[in-house]
Amino acid sequence: MEFRGGVFPILLTPFSRDGSLDLESLRRMVRYYMRASVDGLTILGGEVSESEALTQEERESIIRTVMEETSGSVPVVCGITMPSDRQVLMEAERAARLGGVDAFLLGPHRGGQVPMSTILGGRYRSVSKKYALPTVVLDNPALASPGSVWTPEAIVSEAENVVCVKVEEQPSPPKVRAIRAALGTSISILGGALHGRNLLWELAEGADGGVMTSAPIPEHLVSIYRLFREGKVEEATDLFAKTLPLANFYPERTVAVKKAILKELGVISEPLTRDPFPPLDEGSMVHLRRLLQWTLENTKAGMLLR
Repeated sequence: MEFRGGVFPILLTPFSRDGSLDLESLRRMVRYYMRASVDGLTILGGEVSESEALTQEERESIIRTVMEETSGSVPVVCGITMPSDRQVLMEAERAARLGGVDAFLLGPHRGGQVPMSTILGGRYRSVSKKYALPTVVLDNPALASPGSVWTPEAIVSEAENVVCVKVEEQPSPPKVRAIRAALGTSISILGGALHGRNLLWELAEGADGGVMTSAPIPEHLVSIYRLFREGKVEEATDLFAKTLPLANFYPERTVAVKKAILKELGVISEPLTRDPFPPLDEGSMVHLRRLLQWTLENTKAGMLLR
C-alpha cells in the first residue's frame, strides 16, 4: 500500500438514539467520503472515533461494514490505538481475521514508563512481523507513557513495514520538518491533525504523504491538497483560509462539532457522542449552523475537484 499522496479521512462513529451503533449512517458516511474522491479511509482512529468507548463486537461491526461498503475500491487503514501491547495484539488479530484492511495505524505505548526497546518489541515489531501489513506510526507523544522515550524516527528505522508517520504533536509544521530532515524521502508523512488547522504549512514543510483527519467536509482538504501539489499555492491558501473559522470552532469539543456538522449535512442521523465527550448545547448549535452556512457559501468556488 502506498502513502505517497492523498487524503485518508478518519471516520467518526455514529450512534442511534438508543445508544447503539448506527450502521446505516456509517454506510452513508463511507459513500459521502468516497464521493469526495478521497484516496482512502481510516477507521477506529483513536479518540476522534471514540474507539475506546466501543465494545469488541462494535469495533468488529465497524470493520465489516466499512469493508463491505468499500468493496476494495479504496484502501482502508485500521486504527489500533489501545493502551497496552496485549490489547493492540488482540485488536490486530481480530482485524486481520475479519480481512480486507490494508494497513494498521498504531499509537504510543501507554502502560507505564517503558524504554524504546519495549515499544518496538511489544507493539510495532510484533504486529509488523506477524501480519506483514504496512504500518502508520501515530506520532502523539502526549499519549505516551510519562517519562517514556518516544521517537518516531527510531520506530521507522527499526520496525519492519513502517511506511508512514502521522504527525499529531503540536506545533505540527516544525515536527514535519524535523522528521523529513531525519528520514529524508524514505518515509511518507501525513498531516491534518486538529481538523487540518495546520495543513497548508505542513505541506510546505514536506508532508508529502497526504492528510489523515476526521474532516466533516472532505472536499476542502482534498482541494487544498491537490491545489498545493499542482503548484497553485495562492488558490490553496485562499481556500485554506476560508476553512479555518470552522476548523477552529470549539476545539475542546471536536468530536461533537464534527458529528453536528455531519448531521447538518444529512450524512448521519444523530450527532450523539459517548462519554467522556460532551454534546453541543442548542445555543452553540445556533453559532455552528451560521458558521457552517458561511463556510459552504464562501468555499463553493474553491471546490475544484475533478
